[in-house]
Amino acid sequence: MIRNAFAYVTRKRLKSLIILLVILSMSTLSLIGLSIKDATNRAANKTFGSITNSFTMEINRQVNPGTPRGSGNIRGEDIKKIVDSGHIDNYIKRIGAVADLVDHDIIRTQEITNSEDPERAEKFKRTTMMTGVNDSSKETKFVSGAFKLVEGKHLTKDDKNKILMHKDLAAKNNLKIGDKIKLKSNIYDADNEKGANETVEVNQSETSSDGEINAISESETDTTAETTTVPASNPGPDEKVVYFTFDDGPWTGTPRLLDILDQYNIKACFFVTAQYMDTEPLINMLKQIKDRGHNVAVHSLTHNYKQIYASVDAFMADYDAMDDLIFKATGQHSTMLRFPGGSNAGYNKAIRPQLLQAVRDRGIVYFDWNSFDGDVEGKRGQELIDQTIKQVNENTHSILLMHDMPNTAFVHDALPTIIERLQADGYKFELLNENTPPKQFAN
Repeated sequence: MIRNAFAYVTRKRLKSLIILLVILSMSTLSLIGLSIKDATNRAANKTFGSITNSFTMEINRQVNPGTPRGSGNIRGEDIKKIVDSGHIDNYIKRIGAVADLVDHDIIRTQEITNSEDPERAEKFKRTTMMTGVNDSSKETKFVSGAFKLVEGKHLTKDDKNKILMHKDLAAKNNLKIGDKIKLKSNIYDADNEKGANETVEVNQSETSSDGEINAISESETDTTAETTTVPASNPGPDEKVVYFTFDDGPWTGTPRLLDILDQYNIKACFFVTAQYMDTEPLINMLKQIKDRGHNVAVHSLTHNYKQIYASVDAFMADYDAMDDLIFKATGQHSTMLRFPGGSNAGYNKAIRPQLLQAVRDRGIVYFDWNSFDGDVEGKRGQELIDQTIKQVNENTHSILLMHDMPNTAFVHDALPTIIERLQADGYKFELLNENTPPKQFAN
């Protein structure tokens, strides 16, 4: 039989060669398929192994408008029901508060000193922003590495009237481990609806009955603003105010823009993308923007209109991707958004009602503008300056749209003149934040 088979193969050489090639091809394809499957399985295992089963609860502002400042709280009883379900390994509760230091001073930045009116300075001259948590080690700022514990240990749910304090604030007031300070409710705070006027003594302690100070420092970022920020400015109807906003960046030229803003002690809101920089340089630049006192908010990851406005899910996925980069850079998630093209962009018309609702449900505040410099419309030099001044002068409270990208680098040259002319016109400059009354084209 073997002899006959061999004889057949030698007689039908071409046919046998074809069969052999077919067999080899099929074997090769099978091996390639098995290799791809193995690589896919390894990649999937690696990916899913890095995913944490975590979630965040936020208020629905359409149902619960929250406090006068516009935030709000998840009810403790609802949190307890979820925690007690048996499916939660650990959790962190967070609540914000405002209080005055009774016998000590806050760290006042030059920005605050220059921009505050005398009445506000008097009402909030010792006011601090605080965050209460049941486990400070799981607080976002510590987990991200934005905050670093340099002395003592973290607070837990069993600690009462104990605090963590920034090392610079402790140093300013000559406070050490074991010292006590008094905190007093601020009657002017927007969230103090009942006009509470109470004082509580807290211990800078953690580990023992007599206490130890827990000082924290920002490993890479200056946290003075976080420690000493007073409630957002609420300019009067006749006050002339400009909010500088810059879209589409950052890029390698952004530091020059930051230098100009520093020169005039102006803080701006940067609605950022990932268009012009690789991930690592981008994160470093976002961090620099935040470190220099500006706000960093989402514009989009790709700025690709067709892609991001393809569906609500596509937009929110793009938003989350950009927000993740902001969090890596600053230790904070963005709660502010500027839609590419504006909230009434033609590309989002088909999904606009659902998109706006999805954004609001996430507690995100979106900002359009009521003045712009015309940089992307071809305005240059004096024409751009005149356009900007004309636009701003049409509004008492002006949210000014400018762009920070390679093909609008000429804005840097015009900016000092724009700022000086607006100063001469009696405008002051304030930082756009989530508490600023938004200008919205679509709602």
